[in-house]
Amino acid sequence: MKPTSAACALFLSLASQSIEAFTPAALNINAIGQVTAKSSPFAAAAVFKNSSTSLFAALDDYDDEDDEDEEDDEDYPTLTTSRPGIPTTFPKLDPDDPNPPIRPRPGRYGFQSLEREIEDAIPLTSLEQSMSQKEREENLKIMRQIKNSDLSDLRLRKDHAGWVDANNDLKARTKADPWFRVNDSLRDAYMEGEMDDVEMFKAMAEKFGGPPPGVNTGDRGYALHTDIYEIGLSAGRAQSALESSILEERVKRGRAMAAERAKNMEKEQQAWEDMLQKPGEREDKEAKERRERTMRRILGEIEEDTKKREERAKEMLGQLPDLPKDNVASLNNALKEAREDVKRLRKMRREGRGLGEVSDDADLTFMNPEDRVAAADATVPAESTSSKPKGSAAKAREAAAAEAAGGRPRLPGDEDVTRGEIEISTESASTTTTGPLTVEVSSSYNTGQSDPPMRKHCFQYTIRITNNSPTDTIQLLSRRFEIQTVGSSMKDVVQGEGVTGRTPILKPGEVFEYTSTAPLSVRPIATTIIAARMKGEYKYVTLLDGQKTATDEEIKEGGNASADLGMFHFVFPDEQRVKPVTAAYEEDDDEDDDDDEEEEEEDDDE
Repeated sequence: MKPTSAACALFLSLASQSIEAFTPAALNINAIGQVTAKSSPFAAAAVFKNSSTSLFAALDDYDDEDDEDEEDDEDYPTLTTSRPGIPTTFPKLDPDDPNPPIRPRPGRYGFQSLEREIEDAIPLTSLEQSMSQKEREENLKIMRQIKNSDLSDLRLRKDHAGWVDANNDLKARTKADPWFRVNDSLRDAYMEGEMDDVEMFKAMAEKFGGPPPGVNTGDRGYALHTDIYEIGLSAGRAQSALESSILEERVKRGRAMAAERAKNMEKEQQAWEDMLQKPGEREDKEAKERRERTMRRILGEIEEDTKKREERAKEMLGQLPDLPKDNVASLNNALKEAREDVKRLRKMRREGRGLGEVSDDADLTFMNPEDRVAAADATVPAESTSSKPKGSAAKAREAAAAEAAGGRPRLPGDEDVTRGEIEISTESASTTTTGPLTVEVSSSYNTGQSDPPMRKHCFQYTIRITNNSPTDTIQLLSRRFEIQTVGSSMKDVVQGEGVTGRTPILKPGEVFEYTSTAPLSVRPIATTIIAARMKGEYKYVTLLDGQKTATDEEIKEGGNASADLGMFHFVFPDEQRVKPVTAAYEEDDDEDDDDDEEEEEEDDDE
């Protein structure tokens, strides 16, 4: 307030008061502001002057207080946090600055506080590690406690001051370990692809002792915020990850469905084009598939009914009878029983029991050739077979043998192979030299083409023919083999032109080699390890000088010289051989015989 306006107000206040008549006495102002005349006018003027002076002085004091406030604004004290021991200073604020530093300014990744700018202004090279590993571990433990527990609890209690103190404490502990700042710089450089800075920051992190104990940096070289504070996956992030996985799975299914739809459309288009090009083929194919489905259903029903019958038979009989599985097995069983009956009846006739005699004219065509031989031999003693003329059984045997050979010639077989008791060495290979030719043969068992349960055993043999002549050129024209399976009384003769459909020409020193297979229908027996015996010969001609190939007449005759194929055997492998087993009753009979002999000796002694 100005002095002139104050004086005017004081004058009006005095004029409104009732005063006594003017006297030369001095004027006095009482406690309530009334003026009394007790002195001279000069004294009253002096009093007025003094009172106005005191009033003005009070007004001046008020103005001085305003000036002091303005000075206080200019002299703004430095700000400090309430955290004891670690003050945080801020620069003074200029009231005339249109852009005070307290306002957030945009940084590299957005707005950041002034405090962050001050920290970034300090170079990393000037920092030093002042904490030991134990202190760093304890510091990290307290930081995790503040971050994961204290801040959230203070926020829930709405204790703002405590939250600020705890957050400042967390910042101070982060600053105390310079590795955290280097870790942030390393992460930023890695994200921006500045690999040179990445290597520099890694070296600096190692200088500061690496990460605190308990922090894993992984292959990246830096630790994430969640790794430092051990923050687990939140419910929101888990839900987001789950939704992302579901969406990805739906996308995969959609793509698969689209691919299948495109494939089906392509298949339908192809079927339509095929129908236009080949009308009626589609209907035939569908009809065939329907027939196959119907047959599978019928066979399934038959199999199911068969299983039910077997179960009922097992319930009634206590065990499942040994029945043939198919018609072939049933026929084989019937033939086997018939062969056994013929042998048994003829044996009874030979022994003179005379029950169920079988005539020599009986039809034996249902038997195998070797079984017919055994049945015929059982009717006539061995010593009289040579002198007795052939009967109808012998004729039938020969006819059946010719029929079984498929029209091929057959010869009487070796007795040791027929009995299955081989009297010579059972070698699976042989080498024979006849004239200028050496014929080598080796055989082996072919497991891949064999079917032992069906008595089908396949062997393969390799033959190597060498021309040892120093001057003559030889051409092979024909071959002839004799094969006898074990247990069979006849040999099968295989002969034909050429070798594997060719007539090879062998110049001096040349070799011809080939491999062939021999499928045999034979059953292994316990008395021998062989399946069959084989030998043969090759017919050839010697070409004259200047002659390129044999003449038609020589080819028709089959050659004028021969080279022997030495005898060899087709030997079963160990897994296909039958091991001989001694019957238990034979051992009992031997023991009884020994006991009888001992008793007879005791009687003789007595």
